[in-house]
Amino acid sequence: IYLILTMAAMAGFGFIFWLINAKLFSAHQIGIATAIIPTTTMIAIGSLFGIDSSIVRFLNTKTDKAKFVRSAFFLITILSIVGSVVFGLFSYFFSPTISEFFTNSTNYFVFVGLTVFTTINLFADAIYLANKKTAFTFLVTTSHSFLRMIFPFLFIGYGAAGILLAAMLAQIVGLFLNFFVLQRTWKYFAGASISLDSLSGIWKFSTHNYLASLLNLLPYSVVPIIIIDSIGEAESAYFYIVTMISNLMYV
Repeated sequence: IYLILTMAAMAGFGFIFWLINAKLFSAHQIGIATAIIPTTTMIAIGSLFGIDSSIVRFLNTKTDKAKFVRSAFFLITILSIVGSVVFGLFSYFFSPTISEFFTNSTNYFVFVGLTVFTTINLFADAIYLANKKTAFTFLVTTSHSFLRMIFPFLFIGYGAAGILLAAMLAQIVGLFLNFFVLQRTWKYFAGASISLDSLSGIWKFSTHNYLASLLNLLPYSVVPIIIIDSIGEAESAYFYIVTMISNLMYV
């Protein structure tokens, strides 16, 4: 029930978030943001490398759960930083329109930050699921999803970057809440030791889930980029808003 409520909260608050943005920002600005934000999600899921699924499957089989979590956290954080930086550097090959966004160093930083924080928060959700504490998933996700609806008002006048800043600020709230819960409840980050050897035995399971997740997400991430470079930013915005409505119905 908590997982169902979490999905409903994400879809509902996400829908309202984009409705608010549609009132505060132009179609051109929303079009840029709707091409970039799904990209951060795709890179985040790619950076997890299926480890989130393996956390659910293997966490309770590990003798040193804290080291397992810390090692996985270290790896996915590095992968998300590298993935987002590389995408920004080579964005022109993916989308000339989007690449203009990265010419501003602040925009680049926000993109990397949003990607990394999204990755970590998705990782935390997997830990809650593995421990059968999905009430934490619901409480944390609902909190930062609700606040995300408010944050766009703080960044009016920042254009597409303002939408990303609002999303990043919400993920930062989620990050602090997740670290508080994880440390207070299980003390996963009490030590400093990490070992990639502790992740042995999970890679076959992780890889299959990783490929499935990427293939499932690919159309939602790539289509806005195709639209923005072929028929314009505004059309990408219209497409994405309608997609949000369909996602709400899907959930």
